[in-house]
Amino acid sequence: MKKLVLVTVLCLAVTAGAYEGYSPITSGGDAGAVVHVTNLADSGAGSLRAVIAGLSGNQRIVFDVGGIICVTSEMRIGKTNITVDGSSAPSPGITLVGTGGYNSLIGLKAGNDVIIKHLRFRNSGAEGIQIWEGNRVIIDHCSVTGVGDGAIDMNVGSNIIISRCLFGGNVECHKAHCSYVSVHHNLYGWNNRRQPRIYGGGPYWDFRNNVIEYWTNSGTNCLQSDAINIINNWYGDPSPMAGCTSGFWSINDCTNVYTNGNYSNCGQNIDAFGNKGTPNTEPGVTTTSAAVAYSSVLADCGAQPTDSIDQYYIDGGGTNPPAVGSCGGGSSGGGGGGGEATFTSPDAKDGYVIETTETSGVGSVYKTTTTYMGDSSSRQQYIAFVHFDSSSIPDGATITSATLSLKRASAGGTPTTLGNITVDIKNGYYGASDVLRGEDFAWASSATNVATLTYPASNNTFAEGDLNSSGRSNINKTGVTQFKVRFTLDDDNDSTSDYLNFYDTGSPPTLAVVWQ
Repeated sequence: MKKLVLVTVLCLAVTAGAYEGYSPITSGGDAGAVVHVTNLADSGAGSLRAVIAGLSGNQRIVFDVGGIICVTSEMRIGKTNITVDGSSAPSPGITLVGTGGYNSLIGLKAGNDVIIKHLRFRNSGAEGIQIWEGNRVIIDHCSVTGVGDGAIDMNVGSNIIISRCLFGGNVECHKAHCSYVSVHHNLYGWNNRRQPRIYGGGPYWDFRNNVIEYWTNSGTNCLQSDAINIINNWYGDPSPMAGCTSGFWSINDCTNVYTNGNYSNCGQNIDAFGNKGTPNTEPGVTTTSAAVAYSSVLADCGAQPTDSIDQYYIDGGGTNPPAVGSCGGGSSGGGGGGGEATFTSPDAKDGYVIETTETSGVGSVYKTTTTYMGDSSSRQQYIAFVHFDSSSIPDGATITSATLSLKRASAGGTPTTLGNITVDIKNGYYGASDVLRGEDFAWASSATNVATLTYPASNNTFAEGDLNSSGRSNINKTGVTQFKVRFTLDDDNDSTSDYLNFYDTGSPPTLAVVWQ
């Protein structure tokens, strides 16, 4: 199916300071140190994965090569002031392709002030980009097609901009629980649904000057959210498999929804779905009529240079886009070595141990049904224990990064009074066996204070940190690696229980390791 107007896209990369959305608008790592991706391998020295794993903050990633990177598992950004600049790559640019399994291609967790621009994301089993937790994030001129879940999903965060991107042939586009989100001047074609789905979002979600067409289930919907603007968007025809009555716009339990200037090729009055007469707080976005936006978006969207898959959707699209090329294809090939793995702590092996009495330094009661850390109302210390079978790491490997993550389930009292979250490591296991026991409380570690974890401010956010060199050198390549996770203070000398409780089932602790 072709559009009446065919457009060949010619545009330059957006420069720092040109982004529009809710303020403050980040500059990412544009002014930081430059780090180079030198090959198209999935891992190993010079790969994008190794560069991301080695980030320290305030850096701009550039590409000395162009082509396809086949991605085996999520590459996660957890540092601040980072720019991933795909526009720096030689022709044909950078394409990330999923190689199977339910994995996102790039994830952000505690990654604040991040810019990702001019990258293509193809055929992920899960999300193209997953914002697990991030504030002041810009996704600009990216292309996401053929993913099995959300093109860009947003879990926790604020001040997020998605601009001039292309989304084609995806199961879903966006599910978002965030606030101060600006989504503008994007092309959505031949997706199933969620363009976007604003769920538990706001206040302040602004969706304007986008082009949405040929959906197969539904277009835009809003659930249990507040202060939403839907302004001057161009809604084209649904796909032949759907129809104009396929429910492309719906509001369920959303408050203060302002709709104005939206065009429907089906003749539906989308603006009538709003329930507020004046706009909510608006971002600083240059706004045109829906008709002008239609031409503007088709002339300038997606990663540059435009490849055949993007051009297919710009020209009208369908259900049979061009095939993705082979891994390593492009202006440079292959290279690298090494590997990576993410280990999961089993429920039966992790848990916590309680100190017998205040300052005794000896453990007594232990539990494997949940994972606590903190103190009791009797000022006894709780230490969390997590367990990983890391024996699959090659004996001769040099570990270049290791990240420990625990997801907060609940909290009590005021745990921030107990200081920072610190980590000790055991090359092997604490106690007489790898089974958790009270004696593990006093058992010596191989190294102490090997990582400081970020504080999880709310439930379902992560305590996460990178191991230092002492921690990495004590990861056991032939068996078990265990960790004590504790606050720097054993107790705060009050009569209140202060604690964090982490998931040990459903979202268990993980240890992500990269080696050469």
